[in-house]
Amino acid sequence: MHLSDTRPTSASYLKYVQKIREGVSASVKPVIDTAGADRKLGIASALDTFSRADVRSFGAVFAAHVTLLNRLDVAATLSRQPERTLTARAPRAGRQSA
Repeated sequence: MHLSDTRPTSASYLKYVQKIREGVSASVKPVIDTAGADRKLGIASALDTFSRADVRSFGAVFAAHVTLLNRLDVAATLSRQPERTLTARAPRAGRQSA
């Protein structure tokens, strides 16, 4: 049977989460422990919520899982962008400032 032959169900998703939860936690904890990696995004909190979500509740597990993945995505995106400064730029030569 191929994956495309079946539709995922909430029960199969919950089984999947039970299998991956420890691995996800083991993978994310080093990110949290890296200085500045959390960037006030609440990744540690999201991981805790995901780890504690009741595996009998599809909604709770799914929401916690998506929240964790979204916060990790933001952290990864921010880590690839150069730091921006909020300094004013000097006007270009030949331009009058109002």
